[in-house]
Amino acid sequence: MATRRATKNYADDASFLADYEETLSKSSITLDNTCYRGELADNVKLDLRFADKSRIGPIQGQVVFRDPEKGLVALRLLDMPPEVHQRFETIRASLVSESEKVIEEALQTGQVIRLEEHQQQVDTLQSEVDALRNQLAVLEKRLAQLEDQPSIGLRGFQLPKYKGQEPMVRGSMAQWTQFWVQMQSNQRTGLVVLDVDGVERFALVKEGSVVAWRSDPVIEEETLGQLLLRSKQIESGQLQSALETMGQTGQRLGQVLQSMELLTEAQVFGAIHSQLVYIFQKVFRL
Repeated sequence: MATRRATKNYADDASFLADYEETLSKSSITLDNTCYRGELADNVKLDLRFADKSRIGPIQGQVVFRDPEKGLVALRLLDMPPEVHQRFETIRASLVSESEKVIEEALQTGQVIRLEEHQQQVDTLQSEVDALRNQLAVLEKRLAQLEDQPSIGLRGFQLPKYKGQEPMVRGSMAQWTQFWVQMQSNQRTGLVVLDVDGVERFALVKEGSVVAWRSDPVIEEETLGQLLLRSKQIESGQLQSALETMGQTGQRLGQVLQSMELLTEAQVFGAIHSQLVYIFQKVFRL
């Protein structure tokens, strides 16, 4: 005789929730052969039993599918008790409350932050990054402008922007004599750069003649002021005053000394020639 009673046992709330969302909410259920004995009749009464020993049923059901090999039977539930829906909502609310409690504890301890707060922090950081990028762009533009301007220092003449530009003539120190003869014979005007042992020396040439020297970094003993001091053509206080005027006006030392009436133009050119000889002796190690 076919069995007319079946019981579905739920070991925990999670298995009931899964069954509800998959089948019970659609007024159906799937039973395996642990839910009944023998052969199940076409019309049955179903009990739902839970881990807390409570029960809902009997629920009138009708067999709509059988799988004898697997022992599975699908029922259509004809009159679903409201207690089934109520139990689902109660369990779900409890789980939601528990989840919110766990989340709140995590928020209070700083383990997590809410999505909207995270997005606010991301937006704030992005705004700061954008502001820094704008500042960097302004600084880079300003740097480019400064690089385009002549450099003015407290020592030596103003250097034009020469780095990155292709020179009219390039050669080694062994070719210096031939180069200098050409500069003088052609009365060239421009900047000559000597790079020796990591020190750059600059000669400002006007119509074939050197009118000023400077080095980077500054080599004190090669400066025109020190050469004039050593030759006793000027005094220390006069040199200091002339250097201060250079820093204020951007003039060359020779020009300042002439304006101070400490040296004549001929004396300045003579001193520059002596400076040229002194530097060449060092560079060529004569």
